[in-house]
Order: sequence, then structure tokens, then C-alpha cells
Amino acid sequence: MANFLAHEPCPSCGSRDNLARYDDGSAYCFGCQYHEKPSDQQSGGFSLREKQRTPGMLQGEYKDLASRGLTADTLRRFGYKLALVEGVPVHIAPYYSKGGKMVAQKLRRPDKNIRWAGDKDLRWMLWGQQVWGAGGREIVVTEGEIDAMTVSQLEDNKWPVVSVPDGATSSKGSIEKNLDYLESFDRVVFMFDADEPGREGAKECASVLSPGKAFIAHLPDGTDPNDLLMARKGAEVQKAIFNAQPYRPDSILSMRELISRASKPVEWGATVPFETLNEMSFGTKPGQLWIGGAGVGIGKTDVFTEMEAHDLSEGRVNIIVHLEQSPEETVRRLATKLSGKPFFRPDFEYTEEELLEVMEPYLDQCYIYDHAGSTEWRDIKAFVRFAAKAYGASQIYIDNLTVLAADADDERRFLDSLLKDMKSMAVNLQATIHVLSHLSTPDGTPHEEGGQVQAKQFTGSRAIMRYADLMWGLERDTQHEDEDMRQFSCFRILKDRLTGQSTGKTFWLKYNDGRLFECEAPQEESEVAVNADDYGF
Repeated sequence: MANFLAHEPCPSCGSRDNLARYDDGSAYCFGCQYHEKPSDQQSGGFSLREKQRTPGMLQGEYKDLASRGLTADTLRRFGYKLALVEGVPVHIAPYYSKGGKMVAQKLRRPDKNIRWAGDKDLRWMLWGQQVWGAGGREIVVTEGEIDAMTVSQLEDNKWPVVSVPDGATSSKGSIEKNLDYLESFDRVVFMFDADEPGREGAKECASVLSPGKAFIAHLPDGTDPNDLLMARKGAEVQKAIFNAQPYRPDSILSMRELISRASKPVEWGATVPFETLNEMSFGTKPGQLWIGGAGVGIGKTDVFTEMEAHDLSEGRVNIIVHLEQSPEETVRRLATKLSGKPFFRPDFEYTEEELLEVMEPYLDQCYIYDHAGSTEWRDIKAFVRFAAKAYGASQIYIDNLTVLAADADDERRFLDSLLKDMKSMAVNLQATIHVLSHLSTPDGTPHEEGGQVQAKQFTGSRAIMRYADLMWGLERDTQHEDEDMRQFSCFRILKDRLTGQSTGKTFWLKYNDGRLFECEAPQEESEVAVNADDYGF
């Protein structure tokens, strides 16, 4: 006796699915009584051997599936059977090749354990595709067999519904393999589960189809079609299909949408501790990458600490990664900035209570990386992402690039990838990431003697210039014969992506008792004397 395989369009009366195809090649139309005898030629060119069942397939029966609200008629429509295997009830979902041969069965146990009979690697069609002929106004794609039958039953088993075979996260490949079939419909509606994997899976699948073909149906959060059927809310499934929205990649924005958003006033960013830098940069903004550099011992880490302390005093949450000083030293230097007391000096005595008194207002605003475990970017990145999301950090400080790149086989490529990664992370976390870099030795005046910082001197300069939103350098003559002159630093803006207006501009800082203050440009004694003569004093 021949076994039923699938419904097909009838070549005589034109019915889309009245023709029943059997595994001996024969066919019979229940509409016009058209029939085909068993024949290689009349079975679409597939040999009788191809049409035989794959050995090892399980037999079962069609019964009402009360636990899912599905009728025996619905199960029969899709060939979905129920059986007892070694005393355990099993659901049997058949899978077919494009030749119309059942090549595999997905076996689902009550504990949701999945096994396969036959050869699952031969699956080519979407689940249920054998039931429906190609072409038509609309087809719905779900992420599971139960959901496919649910949607079909809610529409009286009259309209095409199929399912991807392996759930939302692995579904794109199945869509690509059956693209011609899906493209034959005017409208392809993806109705995946209303959870994060389902939403992302629906977008991935929809992206494969031609523009205008794919639609995404939105169910209530945390539900799937069968959940709604069982809750007697099947009408919401049908409503979601009717109201499905055309798929459009998130990255495409129309000018009509953007005008409304762009018309809002441009906001200032978060302040930094130096007023001139605020005026030049308009503050730090979410998604920006600020990169600073200076020679050895110039004071770039001190600038960082001044900015970190300012953030804390303004109520912002900091993530701090200092790879060339201990976490304890970071705390002492922050306490110095916040109190004006030199907690970092060996000759300054203090108690734990005194340190706590200074830092207590900021205990839940500052999270510091312990680099004793690792200085690998992979580990630091994991820390930064976790801490930023867990504690809502808006400012992230990483000191410095040179340590991160120390073990790289190809420093240039490593830094290019690293800076790209940092910029992407700043955007995703909606935070400002501040990074420090060492400088290469200049051709002229050494940096330690006040030599001017140039962008090309930064470690990984090409990547920094490509990805930095603001790039700054610090210059100081640490060898000046006048001790007071050694305390002055020139802060130079090397790149300003936002407006470009501050590129090349400078202002001055002076170090005093552990703090950095903005100040007027210094004048040496000889310059002061000349100026005095000019004015006749």
C-alpha cells in the first residue's frame, strides 16, 4: 500500500493543494478526481527508489493533542504523529527533501529532549513546506512545529504556514536554502517567539528576502502563538499577522524620521575639570573616544586622575583601569584630588577613618580594575562591559595603550583592531572612553624638555587618528632650571572631530600640592624683564 507524502497543486483543475502525492509516485486529486499512475516520469523525475521511506522511521497515529490545543485534523494535515517509544510518549515531526522524500523525523519527548530518526542532514525544506504549493498571497513562518500548526489551525488550516527546523538562533540558513519558495509569495510574515532570540532571529531571516517581501509579526512580550491559543487569545495571533510590519534594517533611517530627531537642540556634554577644555570640546559625550598622550613622567596620568575626581564630584560613575599603578595608589591619588591632602606622599600620615571620610560620598560611583590578574584586552573588555552595564558608568578611563599592546605580534594591526573595538564599545555602552598612550621619541626637542607633541608620535597613531573623537597631548619641561617652571604643562588639542575649531589650540595647567589647575601661560624671568622695559618701569 502506498504511503501519503504531501499535498501538491493539481495540474488538471489548478487547485493549490487537493492533489495527494504518494511514495510510489502515484497521485490523486480529491477535487476533480485527476490521478496519476505509479511512474518515474509522472512522479516529477524522481525514481521509485527515491520515493521509498528512509529506513528507521517511526510509525505513529493522529490524535487530538489536548495539551497544546491542537486537533487530530491539524496534526494529520502536517503529518505530525504521536507514538509511544519504550513507554514514553513522543511527538514525531516529519522532514522532507525537495524531492518529496521524507528523510528525517524530529522526535520530541515530554522533557523537551530532541532526537532524530533518519538523516537530518538531508533536510532541505522548511517544516510543513511539503503541505503547501509554491506561490500565493501570504505565508507565515514560525520558529517551531507546534507554533506552525497553531497558526494554521487558527486559520482553519487553509493558509500556508511553515516553520524553521532548529529554532530562531539557527534559522537563517534554512531560509536561504528555501529562498525561491518563500519569494514566490507576495508577503512572508515571520512570527517568532516574543523574546530576544526570537526578535533577533526574525530580523536575521527577514534580511535574506528581497526588499518589500518580509514582514515581522509582533506578539505580546514573552509569548508564542501556542501560548496565546492555550490562553484563549488566538485572535491576537491573527491580529499580529494582519498588523505585521514591513521589515527594514535598523541601520536604515529616512530623512523624514531624522528631521524630527535632528531638530532637537544640540546638548552640551559632561564637563571636565578645565574650563577652557569645556569651551573647546563642549564636554564629553556618550559614544566618544578621547585619547591623550605625553612623554614619560610628563603627568598624563595625573590629568586622568584630575578628570576622574571631577567626574566623581559631579555625581558621575567611573570605571577606572590604570595598568601602571596599583588600585590602592589610584584610591590615594583620587583622595588627594578630592580633599587637597597629599594621601599619596609617604611623609603624610593618615588613618583609615580619615581616608574613608574623604571617599565615602563616592563609594558607589567608582569601580577600579585589579590588573594583577591580567593585562589582556579580552579580560579588561569583559570587566569594562560588565561594570558599565551593572553600575551605569558614563565615564571609562583606560591607562594605557602601550601596556595593552606589549605582547602583540603585530602592534599596528592589534592597535587598529583595539581602537575600533573601543570606539564600538563606547557607542554600545553610551559612555565616553578615555585612553592614554605613550609617545615615540621625537626628532627634535625631547618631550621631557617640553618638546611639542605631534599626532604621529602616538603609539598606534594611525588608528588613534582614525577613531578618536578628541585627541590631546601634554607638554612639560621637566628639566627646566627654574623649579617653578617645571610645574607648568601645556595642554594641546591635536584633533577635534566634533567641530574642528579647537584643533591646534592650547591652554596651560599648573601643578600644586597634588592638584592641577588651569592657569595663564607662564613667563620666564627674562621675558618679564623685557616686558618691564617696554612699559618704562
